[in-house]
Amino acid sequence: MPKTENHPVRNKPPSQVPPLAPQNVSQTKRKQETETVVKKELPRPGPSKSAPAAEEKASAEPCRKKMKQSTMPSKPLTSQDVRQKALDKLRAAQFRLLNEEMYLTTGSETEQAFKEDPQAFKYYHVGFQKQVEKWPVNPVDVIIKDLAKAGRGTVIADMGCGNAKLSRSLPDKVVHSFDLVALNGRVTQCDMSNVPLKNLSVNVVVFCLSLMGTNLNSFVLEANRILKIGGALKVAEVKSRISNGARAKLLSAN
Repeated sequence: MPKTENHPVRNKPPSQVPPLAPQNVSQTKRKQETETVVKKELPRPGPSKSAPAAEEKASAEPCRKKMKQSTMPSKPLTSQDVRQKALDKLRAAQFRLLNEEMYLTTGSETEQAFKEDPQAFKYYHVGFQKQVEKWPVNPVDVIIKDLAKAGRGTVIADMGCGNAKLSRSLPDKVVHSFDLVALNGRVTQCDMSNVPLKNLSVNVVVFCLSLMGTNLNSFVLEANRILKIGGALKVAEVKSRISNGARAKLLSAN
C-alpha cells in the first residue's frame, strides 16, 4: 500500500502576515467629497406625469360648469313679461322723442304742448328716471351734496326741477322749484324764462339737465335777474349737448 505521510499545517506567526496597505488620507477625503457631490447632483423626484393632467382636469372643471350653465335653457317669458318688455321699449322711444322735441322748440312752445297733453310730461319723466338709473352718477345728487354745505336759510331756485328732489333733500334751505308741469305740490308751473321771483332774491340758481330749448339764453338771463350779487349759477349738462360756441354764449350772457 502506498505510504501516506501526514504533514502538519504550520500557521505563520502574526508577525509574518503581510499588513494591509495603509490608505492615503487625501484619497479617502476626495472620495467622500465626490460621493457628496454626486448625491447633490442627483435629480430630485418630481411630480408624476399624471400630475399636470390632473391639474388641467381640475382647472377645466369650472369652465365646464359655466358652459353647462350658459347652455341651460332660460326660463320662458310669460305674457306679462313680454307685455312689460314691449311697454319699456315704447316708453324709452317716447322719452327719446320728447327729449329731442324739447331741445328743438322754445320753452313756451314746450309748455303749451305739455298743457295740452299732461300725460306726455309724465312719460318723459318716467323715461328720464330709467335713463338716470344707467348712469354711474346722478348729477342732482352731486348738486345736493354740494348745497348741503351752504348755510341754513340759503335761497335756491331749482329751474326745471322735475319731481323736486332738490327741495325734498334740503329741508333747511329755502328752495323754489320751477318746471313746465307741476308733478307735485312743491313745484311751481311756469316758463323758466319768466319765473315769479323778485330781482336779486336768491343765492343759488340750479339748472340740472334742464337747459333745453332754442331760447336757453333767456333762461340764463332770467337766472341772472333773480341772483343776488355774488350768487352762484350751477349748471349740469351732458357734455355732448354743449358745443364750444354754445358754451361761450352761456358764459357771456349778462
